[in-house]
Amino acid sequence: MVKAIFFDLDGTLLLMDEDLFVKFYIGNMAKKFVGSELSAEKLPNGILLGLKAMFKNTGERTNEEVFWEAFDGYMGKYHEPFVPMFNEYYANDFIHAKQACGFTPVAKEIIDLCKEKNIRTVLATNPVFPHMATYQRTKWAGLDIEDFELITTYEDSHACKPNPLYYKEILEKCKLQPEEVIMIGNDAKEDFAATLVGIPMILVTDTVKGDADSIECLFKGTLAEVKTYLESIL
Repeated sequence: MVKAIFFDLDGTLLLMDEDLFVKFYIGNMAKKFVGSELSAEKLPNGILLGLKAMFKNTGERTNEEVFWEAFDGYMGKYHEPFVPMFNEYYANDFIHAKQACGFTPVAKEIIDLCKEKNIRTVLATNPVFPHMATYQRTKWAGLDIEDFELITTYEDSHACKPNPLYYKEILEKCKLQPEEVIMIGNDAKEDFAATLVGIPMILVTDTVKGDADSIECLFKGTLAEVKTYLESIL
């Protein structure tokens, strides 16, 4: 019996050109620090190194801790004095990255379907962003923070997709068994990794990443087709 659905965000509930998104995200952040004591020229590489470090996280520390350790080491400065500037960026300038994103009302329709059927919902977005950025991207998809029992962010996660530890941590937090869950995502590697801990997957093909033909899952189709499929099984 399905008790919960884990949803990917970027490329699944929120349509996105990831290359363009990264350009807006990191490029505009660097502009924020021009003239500051934190090198705007080095900042993009510092962010990318922090991201790489989080993808290698093995669970002993939060992604946030791993990110800043790598960032500080490259930048040669402790990040703490600059946190207000980062927060200001997310509060005022991160919105420009929305230009790289699309919108589909089907996302909200699926979440509403889950509510109607008393299915628990988790936003299992790769936790490489702070909550300020993750909550904004959730709203860009036409969704509310309250739509989800849990939203994974870098502050409270200890691994990233495709590490199976990421999915195990969510299961433990939500006190769920793998067979009680479905993972819905567009990435044939990162989201499909849920199957490594026994969670079956539905692959969204609107903006699919990876070789969709090479994986076996419950269902493959557009988000609209996924909605129809869920209506038939929930």
